[in-house]
Amino acid sequence: MDDQALRERRSIAAVVVNVLIHHSHYGRRVSARRPLFSQPSLLMSIVRSRSSSRLLSQTALLCLALLLTACLHTETTRQPLAERATATATSTATPKDLVERPAITPLVNDLQERTFRWFWDHAQDNGLIPDRFPYEEPFSSIAGMGFAFTAYAVGAEHGWVTREQARDRTLKALRYLRSLPMGPSIGDDAGYHGFFYHFLDLSSGHRYARWVEVSSVDTTLLLGGVLFAQSYYDRNEPAEAEIRKLAEDLYGAVDWTWLQARKPLISMGWVPEDGIIKHDWSGYDEAMLVYVLALGSP
Repeated sequence: MDDQALRERRSIAAVVVNVLIHHSHYGRRVSARRPLFSQPSLLMSIVRSRSSSRLLSQTALLCLALLLTACLHTETTRQPLAERATATATSTATPKDLVERPAITPLVNDLQERTFRWFWDHAQDNGLIPDRFPYEEPFSSIAGMGFAFTAYAVGAEHGWVTREQARDRTLKALRYLRSLPMGPSIGDDAGYHGFFYHFLDLSSGHRYARWVEVSSVDTTLLLGGVLFAQSYYDRNEPAEAEIRKLAEDLYGAVDWTWLQARKPLISMGWVPEDGIIKHDWSGYDEAMLVYVLALGSP
C-alpha cells in the first residue's frame, strides 16, 4: 500500500467513527495502548453494553468502521469546488450516472464561512487557536487545533482563501506543534509520550495551569485534523510534502500503550502531580475515536 492510500484510509476511518459517535446515545468513557490488534478483549470492551441487541448493533457498526478502514480507497484527484462544478457541467455522463446534490442554502453557506473565519481570524502567530474568543485566560485547546486544520481546507475549497494560504497556515502550526517540548515537568512541557496537554499557553505552548491534564481524547481530536491535512495536501511539492511528513511524525510519536495502566483500556490522561488518571475510556462514545486511531497507529 502506498503512502497516499494509507493516508486516505485513515481519513475514512476518522469520518466513519465520527458518524458513529454522533449517532450514539449510550456509553461510558475509556483509553488504549500499542500494539492493540493482539488484544481481542479490546473490541468487546469498546462495545460492552447491558442490552444484547444494542451490543450486536454496536459490534456491527464497529466492524463496518474497521472494514472501511481496511478496504476503501479512492483514486480520484482532489479539485477545488469550482473546478469540480465545471467538470460536472462538461461531463458526458448521462443523468442516471450523476448524483444530484441538494442546493446549499444561504444560511448554511453563511454558517460555514463564519465558522471558517473564526478559526482563520483568531489564530495566533505561532499557529495556536484560542479556546474561546474573547477570552480572559490565554490558552489554546489542543482539540480546537484539530478542527482548525479541517477549517483551513474547507476555506480553500470554498475560495475564501487560496490553497497556498491554507497550506502555509497549516504548515506553520504543524511545525510549531512538532517543535514543542515533551516531558514529565510540571509546567515546562506541552505534553508527554506524544500526547498533548488539553490546554496550552497561547504564548509559550506549554501546559497552561496545574489543573490541566495530558488528554488522550483531545490529542486524538488534534490528530484527526492532522491526518486530514496529511491527506488533503497531496501535491508533489516541498511544502505539502513537509505537511505530510510532520503529520506522520506527530501521529507516530504518540505512545498509546503508555496510558494502558488497566489493559486493554486507555486512560483519559495523565498529570505530573499524580500520574495516570484512574478513569478509562470505554463504551460507545468518543472512546471510538481514541481506539481506532490507536489501532491504526504506525
